[in-house]
Amino acid sequence: MTDQATHQHPPPLCFYYHGKPLHVLHHNGQWWLYSGDVLAVIGRRLGCRIQHLLAADPTRENSPETEDTKECWPAPALLRALRRSSKPLARQLRDWLNRQMLPALAQLPPAAPRWEQALALAAEAGVQVSHAVLQAVLTQGARRQH
Repeated sequence: MTDQATHQHPPPLCFYYHGKPLHVLHHNGQWWLYSGDVLAVIGRRLGCRIQHLLAADPTRENSPETEDTKECWPAPALLRALRRSSKPLARQLRDWLNRQMLPALAQLPPAAPRWEQALALAAEAGVQVSHAVLQAVLTQGARRQH
């Protein structure tokens, strides 16, 4: 078995806003939303405005790391951009993010196991169960022979 040097992110979490998916991932200590999902929710006109506000956001760093995640927007920056819009759709999404999604994400344990760890734990549990079953069968077989 080889050790892979590449880091894989766990699959994103998915929330539904008015029946449309919003995928969220945790990266560098903050939550990021997939921009394509947000744009599908808010439409083209508001989407262009939000994209413009996010591009001009002074707190957004231009680094190779943020360039890799340009298909995602950090939740705090998205909330700031939504706050600057007077559109009812922007206010509704901002309220939903603040009242529903972000509180739900805050309830996740800080060290929630990654999906790879969950699979490893499930495999280990399977090995332990099969070992216990084998021990029980062997014990029962030894008793029946005597």
